[in-house]
Amino acid sequence: MLIFGHLTIDDTVMPDGRTAMGSLGGNVVYAGIGAHLWIDDLVMVARLGQGYPQHLLDRMAAAGLRLDGLVPSSHNAIRQWQLYDVEGGRRYVRLASAGTYADLSPRSADVPDNLAHPRACHVAPMPLDIQAELVDWARKRGATVTLDPHVDSVAGQAAVWRELLPHVDAFLPSREEAQELLGEWPGAEAAARGLAGLGAAIVCLKLGSEGSLVYRAADDWLWRADSGVSNPVDTTGCGDAFCGGFLAGWCESGDLRTAVLYGTVSASFVASGFGAEHCLLRDHAATSWLIRLCGGDAGGIGAPGPFRCDRVCAGRL
Repeated sequence: MLIFGHLTIDDTVMPDGRTAMGSLGGNVVYAGIGAHLWIDDLVMVARLGQGYPQHLLDRMAAAGLRLDGLVPSSHNAIRQWQLYDVEGGRRYVRLASAGTYADLSPRSADVPDNLAHPRACHVAPMPLDIQAELVDWARKRGATVTLDPHVDSVAGQAAVWRELLPHVDAFLPSREEAQELLGEWPGAEAAARGLAGLGAAIVCLKLGSEGSLVYRAADDWLWRADSGVSNPVDTTGCGDAFCGGFLAGWCESGDLRTAVLYGTVSASFVASGFGAEHCLLRDHAATSWLIRLCGGDAGGIGAPGPFRCDRVCAGRL
């Protein structure tokens, strides 16, 4: 599995005064963590900007994340403030010396030759033209493709999305992104059907504290899952982690409900602590969350590390 996206250095300020300076960040990291909670066979593909701290790379490597998809760039690394407010809002402010999102977004030409035939690809939020190029590259190689849109690439772009979405296996927007794309929020079920009308075969809406909803257009099937955590510590990267877990679960089982459960656990795991580094290493918590979501025991599966969710949930959903 390949995950395409950005690496960032985050300076985070929370409404209660907590800060985390110079932290590991970026959508490729959080999506990678979300997938790595379940599987080992994944590679993050990103442009590695100048000045990216070696100790952050070392921590990812120590956790078992492969770094051979990180391609050195002549542009400075992205360093940014993440400023949260008391109403749940968030604002990003890039440092003046930082590289741009476009400069640090990977292209298909950046993919090392040994990674050129993936089973599956997730395309994290990036400029829309770059996402489209990566989707085209992946589809030509027969890969399963999931895509998470960038909020700045949806409003007024319906025609572009109509052309792109038929080439994506699953589309995973947030509520805000779906509303921007549709021009309104008609409710989760109607929004999913509306996005399917733009060409998406499968839509999985990320609804924050309200959980998620997955919809398959071919047979008008939908299923809703609750959020896996009631008191999040830090929601940074939860949507990206959900996407990584979703694709891992789908690849493991071929079942959309399993994919949603994997994604829910991955997002919950990230939200349970501050920043990305606390969830680099897998532990028993993932199993416990999955058991709770499935409403039963793990059928004898209690060890940490990768396992197949369909073994846990068989006969329950």
